[in-house]
Parts: sequence; structure tokens; C-alpha cells
Amino acid sequence: MTESGAVVQTLQDLGITRNEAEVYLATLQESQGEPVSGYRVAQSVGKDPANFSKTLASLEILGAVRTIQEKPRLYLPIDPAEFTNKLIADMENNRQQVLKHLADLESNQQLSIPMALTNQNQALAKASELMSRCRRELLLFADGMTLKQLGTNLEALAASSDVRVRLLSIEKFAMPGVEESTMGKPAGFADPEPLPWLQMIVDRKTWLTASFASVGAGKMPCGWWSSDPNLALVFGASLVAAIDGATEMAPQDLLKESLENVPEAEFVAENIAEPMIESTPEPVQKSRPEPTTEPDEFSPNEESLTSTPEPENPNDENDDDDELQFIIRHEDDQ
Repeated sequence: MTESGAVVQTLQDLGITRNEAEVYLATLQESQGEPVSGYRVAQSVGKDPANFSKTLASLEILGAVRTIQEKPRLYLPIDPAEFTNKLIADMENNRQQVLKHLADLESNQQLSIPMALTNQNQALAKASELMSRCRRELLLFADGMTLKQLGTNLEALAASSDVRVRLLSIEKFAMPGVEESTMGKPAGFADPEPLPWLQMIVDRKTWLTASFASVGAGKMPCGWWSSDPNLALVFGASLVAAIDGATEMAPQDLLKESLENVPEAEFVAENIAEPMIESTPEPVQKSRPEPTTEPDEFSPNEESLTSTPEPENPNDENDDDDELQFIIRHEDDQ
């Protein structure tokens, strides 16, 4: 494939037709920074000038060319950086419109099924998508490089007054609007530097976790994500515990406290925490066992101290018997 062919293919990937891509490229080549007529561009690509005006009109709607003069009609191509940025912005706008129209169908999606993330780019793209749905709280645990790659999506959430962004990291990451907690490197992290990682909980309903290898990722997924509110609550509680340093708190109190800022989950906190407290059994008072009718021969009861036990064999004597008999004889002498 020639260089021109590669450019045409790339422009097609950005959402325009092959004919539009070829005409835009020809306009750039013929113009050289000055207005050019449609007839001249048509001759350069070997097309019929009679039908060429329709393609130029379509490119003008797309923002690829601009009409400079009516008679004769002259065109000036738009700078490629500006034009391609507009194409990308249009694609993002269309994507948002699709998500908006399909939002009602989200309730029909299967929950609790983790979805694999095959590589870092896919994981970051999914993280950006999940952040765009965040409405109340975003919990993050990630390295600095991964946080930077989240880019403008993270900045937009941090700047929002409706969303609380809480971050746990092992290095400083200053961003306005982000509540950051820095801790020492956890035990088990690779030395000297751990692989880039990302853990995210969105509104205690959706979770994502991934670890990115610096070299070939192989065939195994680099991470997983799911719209599973049950696991998201557990992951969120553990992450809040690490952020707040509340490791000594009772598990039921910790989970209940971590849900206080999520109105939809209040009933979960009540059902999880309260029964555990109410069902705590009272301490059992152990009663002293009743003595047996026959005292144990080794028990130091009153009878054994005031009378001489009768040995089974009078001829068998030991040190204990002698000592006991001596005490009794001494009492008899008095």
C-alpha cells in the first residue's frame, strides 16, 4: 500500500467515505496553502468535474474544506489536525448519544458476570467509560502513571461538585478535587517498583481491577470488571478501610460506615450490620458442679485431714501415711 493509500485508509477509519478521503487528500496536494477550484482537483484525481461538486459539498459539511469564493467557486482545505480533531469530537458525541438512548436498556444487562480485560488500552478505555457514568463517588487505588493516563476524565470528575473522588496511592499525586491518602509500599509489592495497577469502584455498584505488565502480556487477561453491586460493596469497604486507616474497626461497623454516603445501599448496611449485633449471645454463667457422694481420694476435704484413712493392706506403708499418722499421734499425745 502506498503512502497516499495508507492515509486514505486511515481517514476512512475516522468515519468518512473512500471518495471523500481521496478528494480531501487531492485538495491538500493541489492547494499548497492557496484556494483551488473543484475542476482542478477533479482533474488531479481523474474524476468527472460534473459530479465532483457533490463530494466537495459533503467535505464542506464535514469541516474538511471551506468555500472561499463563489464565482468561480474556490476551495481551501482545512488543516489536517483541525479536521481530524473535529472527526474525533463528532465520533465521541455520537457515542454519548448512543449511550444516552441505550441507558434504559442497562437494567436488562446480566449482572455479576466479570468481563475480562485483555490489555492495558482496553482496561483504560473501560475505566474512562465507567468514570463517565459516575454520579456520586469514585474510589481509586492506582500508581501515578496509570492515574495520569486516565487524563481528562479523572479531572472532570474531580472538578464536579456532585462526585466525591477518593484516592489511595503509594506516591504523591496532586490533583484539585481529589481526596488523596498516601501509604507506604504494601508488603508483597514487587521490588524495586511494582507493575502499574488500577482498582476502581464506581458508586459502590461497579468495580474494575487490573495489573499491567511492562512486557508482553501473554494470553491471560490483565484484569476484570463487573456491574456487581455485591462485590463492589465489599471492594469499596476494604478500600475505604485502607484510606481511612480503620483496620481495627469491627467488620460489621466498617461495612456499615462505608455505606453511609450511598443512599441506595442503606438497607444493605442495616441488614448486614444490625443482625450481627443483635444476635450476640449473652455470656453464660457457669455454675459450680455439685460434689459427688464419694469424695475423690486426692481431694483435700475436711474428713481426710481429721481421720486416718484405712489402708487396704496394713503392712503397706509409705511416706505420706507415716506423715499423716505422725500428726494424728501427736494430737493423741496432747
